[in-house]
Amino acid sequence: MKKLFAVLISLFVASSAHADCEDHSSTESKQENNNAATKYSHQIKIDGMTCGGCVKNVEKALKALKIEKGVNLKVDINLVTVDYTQNKGLSKDDLDKIIKKAELAIESAHYKVVKDI
Repeated sequence: MKKLFAVLISLFVASSAHADCEDHSSTESKQENNNAATKYSHQIKIDGMTCGGCVKNVEKALKALKIEKGVNLKVDINLVTVDYTQNKGLSKDDLDKIIKKAELAIESAHYKVVKDI
């Protein structure tokens, strides 16, 4: 009985640790094996994404953006990858604008974009 009580307490503590997020129905990471940046991608590092609900919040914010055709935004825990493999002719200015829009959307969802130093 004591073990069952301890397990229940630990589950309660673990589930309440993500109280700042809107949706905690899934705490599984969506991370893929191919997270590494490629020649035609840019990674935006994010601080504060700790669960599947956080990923959903960022995805929701990014879906509201109007992004050029051939550009995909992939969201994982603490990372958004701007993939423009399908639009390799994208100018640096256009890419910078997309990255800035994505960073602003991430910040509007109450997460911090980590700038490289």
